[in-house]
Amino acid sequence: MKLKHLNSFFLFFLFLISFELTVAQTNTLELEADLKKTNVDTAKLQLLSDLNWEYLSSDITKAKKYAVQELQLAQKINHQKFIAQGYNDLGMAYYRLGEKDSALFCYQQSLAIRKKIGDENLMASSLSKISVIYQDAGDFKRTLDILFETLKIYEKSNNSNSIAITLNNIGGSYRSLNSYDKAIYYLEKALALHKKNGNHYEIGSTYLNMGVNYLDVNNYNQAEKAITNAIPYFVEAGDKEYESVAYLSLGQVKNKQQKFSEALTYMTKAYDIAKLDSNKMGLIASRQQLIWLYIDLRRLKDAETLALENLKVVNESNKSELLNLNKQLNSIYALTN
Repeated sequence: MKLKHLNSFFLFFLFLISFELTVAQTNTLELEADLKKTNVDTAKLQLLSDLNWEYLSSDITKAKKYAVQELQLAQKINHQKFIAQGYNDLGMAYYRLGEKDSALFCYQQSLAIRKKIGDENLMASSLSKISVIYQDAGDFKRTLDILFETLKIYEKSNNSNSIAITLNNIGGSYRSLNSYDKAIYYLEKALALHKKNGNHYEIGSTYLNMGVNYLDVNNYNQAEKAITNAIPYFVEAGDKEYESVAYLSLGQVKNKQQKFSEALTYMTKAYDIAKLDSNKMGLIASRQQLIWLYIDLRRLKDAETLALENLKVVNESNKSELLNLNKQLNSIYALTN
C-alpha cells in the first residue's frame, strides 16, 4: 500500500530571536507591581520591555500593549536605544499576531536606529528577525542575503553562539531552495560549533533540521539517525513541543518506507505528547498526519474524528490548512460512500 498524501513536514527553523536587553526572570505580577512603583523612566522602559517578552508566549494583546507603551515613553524622552527596542518588541508582537507587514516595518525601524547608534550585535538581531519575514514569504534568496550579512557581523564580534544559530538558519534556507548538499554543509558546521559551545538544545534543533533535510532526499537511514539523536536534547530541555515534532518526523520517515505500523506508533506518540503539552499547533500537525495515515489504512472513522477535531480549531484565515482539511474530509466521505 503506497501512501499518496504524505505532506512535507515543516522545518524546525531555529531563527535567532534573541532578546537584546537583560530580561528579568520574574513573573508578570511582580513586573507589573514594580512598574507601578517606579518613577524612573529608564527603569519603566526596561520593565515594559520585560513585560512584553513575558507575555509574548501567553497573551499577545498584553505583549503588544506594553510594547506600545515602551515605544511611546522612549520617544517622549528621546532614548534612542529603547526606541529601537520598542520597535523590536512591537514587531515581535505583530509577528505573533500574524501581522507580518507591520512586524517587518517595526523591525526595519529598529534596524535603522541601531545602525545609526552603531550597535552591530543589535543590528544583527534585527536582521535575523527580518530574515524570518522573508523566509515565511518564500523569498529564500533574500533570506540568505540577509543571513550572510548577519553572519559577517557575528563573525566580526566572534559571537560564537549566534554564529552557530545563523549557520543553522542558512542551512534551513538552502533546504527551502532544494539545495540539499549546501544545507547539510551549513548544518554540519552549525552542529560542530554547538557541540564545541555545549549548547544542548541547539544541538537537538540542528540534528532535527538535518533529519528533515535527509528525509527530503529519501536518505531514510541518515534521517532516522539524526532525528533520533535530537530527541534526548528536547527531553533534557523539557521541550514537549519539539519532542512531539521529532516523533512526528520519525513517523514520516517510516511512512515513506511504507512501514505503516511503526509510522502509526511514532505519530501517535507525537500526538499524545502534544496533548500533554496542550500544544495547539502540535495537535493540528499531528492530527493532520494521522488523518492521511488512517485514510490509507482505511481506518475512516478514526480519520473523520481527527479531521472534525481539526476543523474546530483551525483559524479561518489559514486557507492552506482549511483546504487540506477539505481534501481529507472529501477523501474520507468518498471512500465511506
